[in-house]
Amino acid sequence: MGSIFKHLVTFCFNFELNSSRNTIALSFALKSCPHLMNLQINNQWYWLETWEHAPPQFEGVKLDYYDQNDNDTLPYPGGLFWLKRDPCRCVSSNLKSVCIKGYKGGEFEFEFVKYLILNGGVMDNITIWFLDDCSWDEVVATGCLRSYPKLSPKLSINLKPGIENIQKYGGRFDEWVRTLK
Repeated sequence: MGSIFKHLVTFCFNFELNSSRNTIALSFALKSCPHLMNLQINNQWYWLETWEHAPPQFEGVKLDYYDQNDNDTLPYPGGLFWLKRDPCRCVSSNLKSVCIKGYKGGEFEFEFVKYLILNGGVMDNITIWFLDDCSWDEVVATGCLRSYPKLSPKLSINLKPGIENIQKYGGRFDEWVRTLK
């Protein structure tokens, strides 16, 4: 599988980040992409849940399946997964841009972003598009990541409200945060 991703520079995929199985898969994928410079993750699982007007193939589909045993795949708490990983070559040497759409603020998402901040040696930008139904706690905790020590002095972290809230507040993150419960 490594040879498929060996020369990949941009990687864009739909992926549910709040799962230990998917987190393990993401870790292996990053190790297989030593030249990766751009990463976009469409956290599709949650993203589709929020659609008011779902495309025809998703009409009537309820996406609330959650495997309670999913997090049993790790021998330690999920929050330690990225902390226990050595930085991937692509993260420490090449990765410049990361965009996560459909961000909820769950444990695996949060820890992944923290891993990128602490280990992204040449990273320029992390953009996070939240879901509309995030809680204040999830959003504020993620916002606190902006104060973590960054390995890359050029790194900027852009936090964006969900689609509905962009329409209401014109994309002003701080105004959106004040409306959350």
